[in-house]
Amino acid sequence: MNNLDAIAAQIHTEFEAMNARRDAVLNHSRELIRLCAEMIRTVLRRQWDTADAQARALHTAADELRAFVAEYPVLEYTGYTQDAFKEYVEAMVTYALVRGDAELPTPEGLGVLTSTYLNGL
Repeated sequence: MNNLDAIAAQIHTEFEAMNARRDAVLNHSRELIRLCAEMIRTVLRRQWDTADAQARALHTAADELRAFVAEYPVLEYTGYTQDAFKEYVEAMVTYALVRGDAELPTPEGLGVLTSTYLNGL
């Protein structure tokens, strides 16, 4: 009647899967932050062709990060994930401001929480 071993094994399996996903999310977060820093430097140098390509790469990297946290939503709200999205906001707003765009990207347009958007500003 005692199924504690089976329960423990199931929980252990779930924790291992989540830990592996956490490691992947952390790596994706670091990559997004690195790409953001590169883009900001490019924008400040006004190298627009390169910055345009980097903006597309940033959108893709942010989408990939969102996909990685989709299975484990708790990982979306971790500090390292939100820090990466904050850097994404900073890079995209800097891009818009320096280019003189009429409108700034919105939290909805970037797919980030409003609190993360404010931190990125």
